[in-house]
Amino acid sequence: MKLRWAGSLFVIAGLSLWCLQRRSPTSVVEGSALLHAEGVVSSQAHFEGVKSDSPSSLAAPVLNQPVAVSEMSQSLLAYVEIQRKPFPSPEEKLLQENRLQQQELYVHARKLLLDVQRLQDPRYEEEQGAAIDFLRSAVEQDRSGQAIHVISEVILDRQVEDEQLSMANRERLAQSKAELMYYAAAHLPDQFSQWAAQMPGPVSQKILENVRIQQAQNIEISNQEVASHHARWGSPAQ
Repeated sequence: MKLRWAGSLFVIAGLSLWCLQRRSPTSVVEGSALLHAEGVVSSQAHFEGVKSDSPSSLAAPVLNQPVAVSEMSQSLLAYVEIQRKPFPSPEEKLLQENRLQQQELYVHARKLLLDVQRLQDPRYEEEQGAAIDFLRSAVEQDRSGQAIHVISEVILDRQVEDEQLSMANRERLAQSKAELMYYAAAHLPDQFSQWAAQMPGPVSQKILENVRIQQAQNIEISNQEVASHHARWGSPAQ
């Protein structure tokens, strides 16, 4: 799955460096090699299965077990595909509306983002992206109740805090957490301020710090662009 913001890579890299510093020299070398080999530099990441001690986790890890694309996943993928169309047909709009009302899709989106059994599936990145896009779209289409609940569960999930997991395992979970943190900070500020006070551990706290740093940098860049435009073209007429 492609990272949705330039800041996402910064967030994941920040987590990687911070976690690596907490490990032995041998682990640092192995972790660094793994990060390079799995394509962090190219803005993509491929990770292994994860276990969790979190009450919200859905299952124990099953490594290298392929997961077939379910009907629910197909619905999520189809929703995202239609959502990207500039001019969907009336039939497609109706289909989108019906999908936003299906509670099963929200449950499935949560499972895609938190079920450790899916981290080894070859289609994980595509399905992960569809789940995140679906939740974001639901918020933007004023169907935010169930979507916000799932977003909060991902942000507050404890699985990434398990230091017994490999760096690669934790980064895949961190990617979903970071992306939804970044989105929630911008579009759900009231809820996000509450979640920010409930981070489940130091790794989640570090991701939060990096999200805030990236947001501040983006705001500064935007302000500089506006100032540059005004300096060149003048302020808009009052």
